[in-house]
Amino acid sequence: MDDLRQAFEQTLGIPFSVLPIPDRPIVRIFDGPAMLYGTREAKERPVLYSGQVDSIAAGSYPGYFLVGAWGHGVNSFAFYYARDDGCSRLYFRLAHGGAYMDNEAQAAKIAKFLPDFFAFEAERIREEGRILAIDAMYWGMYRVARADGVWEYFGSVFGESSREFDGFLTEGSCFVCVDGLRGDASLHDLDDLFRPFGEVRYRWAEFEPDGHRIGGACCVVMGSVGEARAAIAALHDREFHGRRLKLRQPSGIDAWR
Repeated sequence: MDDLRQAFEQTLGIPFSVLPIPDRPIVRIFDGPAMLYGTREAKERPVLYSGQVDSIAAGSYPGYFLVGAWGHGVNSFAFYYARDDGCSRLYFRLAHGGAYMDNEAQAAKIAKFLPDFFAFEAERIREEGRILAIDAMYWGMYRVARADGVWEYFGSVFGESSREFDGFLTEGSCFVCVDGLRGDASLHDLDDLFRPFGEVRYRWAEFEPDGHRIGGACCVVMGSVGEARAAIAALHDREFHGRRLKLRQPSGIDAWR
């Protein structure tokens, strides 16, 4: 990776050593001049396009590691860093190198983002919890799970100097766990139940094998911490579809999804 190391340090002005590199065999992903490297898992299944990003959020890629610069067309170029080691599932696709980009400004953003994030990961996550972090061409999703709670943030943090990573742990959780739903309740029922309290950004549920009836845990992600707390205060122990709802904010690593 000598070519990547040299280009990284010359372009960004920070040491290549800020990047955690797993102690595993690293190979060039493509033949030719592209400075893109990774483990065997990444070579077999390189995740490079916007349409592939959802797969990172949806499932794990054990042993996956990818790092380098790659692009296609005229303006779809980026610096990539992706890693799934069982504790951290990361995917960063940070815009840089396109013909119509302000590449000097983008390099400055990358040079700040990477050290800040990896310092946060090392100090606050590695010994205490797990993190899912996706920041890809201005779309982002972050989820932190520790013994004392679960936090989720939807949105890109790359380039947002006003937001510190520790905000994930101090702002509280937008998550609401819902117990006590009947099997005939639907995701639309969840929407209708929570929408009076604010924005319903995301919801999921465990379903019966038929794929239609809710059969287990449910979770709703509200637009803000305040909205989540308001929903819990108003809906906890409320009768819904013939049952008493039990609402709570998740705590513990067992709440990780």
